[in-house]
Amino acid sequence: MKRIQIIIPVLLGAFCTGCDLDIEPQDRYDQQTFWYSAKAAEGGLTGCYNALLENGIYGRAAVYWEDDATPNGYNFSNDDSWTTIANGAQTATSGGIIANRWSHAYKGIGRCNTLLDNIDLNR
Repeated sequence: MKRIQIIIPVLLGAFCTGCDLDIEPQDRYDQQTFWYSAKAAEGGLTGCYNALLENGIYGRAAVYWEDDATPNGYNFSNDDSWTTIANGAQTATSGGIIANRWSHAYKGIGRCNTLLDNIDLNR
């Protein structure tokens, strides 16, 4: 029985030596064919809008928290550097919400540019 279990895979392997299996990855998108299907292109468009949900733009109540950057509010934990902004101490290297907003905005712009560059490939 063990010989048969060994011989069958060997024979199948020898038989398919010349076979060219062209299988698309099932666990991720393929960069070469992503834009060909309407469903994938719609997913690319959704990714453009999804960037608006990032913390630096509209996610996690960023607009609501902007009151923390004024004398009207105060963020005791200094989450996202709101207190740093309110105190007038924000610098180019402070990070926090300012850095997040720029980073997330350009992430969305990059997604939109990729969509515009590739949408014509859609079949």
